[in-house]
Amino acid sequence: GGSVALCWHELRGPRRRLATQLHATFVRLHSAAAMGEVQLMAYSREYRACVRQCIDELAADEQRARGAAGGSAGEADELAAEVEKHEWADCILHLCEVFFVERNAYVGEPLVRWLQLHVAEPPAIGALVGLLVPEQSADYWPALHRLLLHGRLAEARQLLGAHTQLRAHAALGDAAARTGAVAGGRNEPTAGELLFYLDMLVENRPTLRSAEELLEFRGNWRVWQEDAAMLERRYELALPSGALTALKILRADEGTLLAGCSGWVELVLALAFHGQPTLRRTEFEPVVNHAIAHFPEERYSENDYILMSIMLDDPKQALDNLGAAYGRGWLLCHLTDLLARAGQVAPRPLDAALADGTDGCTDHALAFLEHARTLAATHGLWQLALDFLLPLPRRLATAWASAIIRAESVCSDAQAAKLLAACEVWGLERDAASIATQMVVRKLRAGMPAAALSWLACVFFFFF
Repeated sequence: GGSVALCWHELRGPRRRLATQLHATFVRLHSAAAMGEVQLMAYSREYRACVRQCIDELAADEQRARGAAGGSAGEADELAAEVEKHEWADCILHLCEVFFVERNAYVGEPLVRWLQLHVAEPPAIGALVGLLVPEQSADYWPALHRLLLHGRLAEARQLLGAHTQLRAHAALGDAAARTGAVAGGRNEPTAGELLFYLDMLVENRPTLRSAEELLEFRGNWRVWQEDAAMLERRYELALPSGALTALKILRADEGTLLAGCSGWVELVLALAFHGQPTLRRTEFEPVVNHAIAHFPEERYSENDYILMSIMLDDPKQALDNLGAAYGRGWLLCHLTDLLARAGQVAPRPLDAALADGTDGCTDHALAFLEHARTLAATHGLWQLALDFLLPLPRRLATAWASAIIRAESVCSDAQAAKLLAACEVWGLERDAASIATQMVVRKLRAGMPAAALSWLACVFFFFF
């Protein structure tokens, strides 16, 4: 079920490596924050890179499981499910990065990249481009429309450039003779010329990359929209039907966008990218609600509600939805930490009954505690667990550090030394004395009185 989907219930292979990599990034982030201002975007991207590596390794394991002679289909299916869950984790992390961590107020372009990476698979155009007359294929215009809907303008131009009439126009040199302005010629343009105008519109579409470019972008956008409107107004009947649909997508015709989108997320991005590219991240609510109204609620998943709360600029609700869908696992822990450091969420007190009787515990603290407890329950990862207690109030963190250390078995000198070092860091003298006492008993039973005396000295050191 979803409640354990992203928790470390069985750490092996890629998932164990992911746990250690996320921990290493977390520790560096914690240390950097303690010394002053920290570049959260760099750490957010590092978290996502760790998740992507885990996804690639899980996918490779799945392929091996399916290809192995006598391999278990059940094992391969479990791995495929893990791949999907971690892909959703990457998707959610990335969207939170766009809305809550990245400092760019205008999120249109970053959202297009997010959509392309996580939501919309690009249509395969290689075979279409290689055809002698690609526009005769039933897949040609739908593929072009999907590329435009998802903001894949470079690929759209590549596919449009394969159209035989546009190629013929370029070969005849008409493109060099004309300026590309719709009103530039006296004669009625050919289909190739009209496709050339469309191609120029796609190529010259303005892009808003930062707030500093806003004034220039608005001027360029207004001119570009006028050119697009003129092309449709003057040559609507002459344009090939597929090209006219492409032009309507570029002009953000709502009916055309709705017909081409298969879900509310696609429609939000299409409306924002093609119709309102200067939307700030705090201005998405009307667009999101408008898109949601076009798709029935029964089709929404738990992940949909997480994405909705992010796009509606509600980070607290996003974390609540995430916890309800995936439990208090590693994703909630790291995302809570990132959003808190970005100033997007503040800790909320919890009832002691929800926090295992821990008075004064907050939702943030509980996210760290649950992750630490799960790591501590995994063989060999108790030291990683202790580091996730560092952001907590000292008294609460020390109590849980003591519980984690006392739960570890003292099975060797090396293990005892590690536990004693942890006790020293956390100021746990009684726990340290207990560990040393256990080692005295072990050495005496093993007939090693000299070693027992050494550990006895440790006992006196910690007691006195």
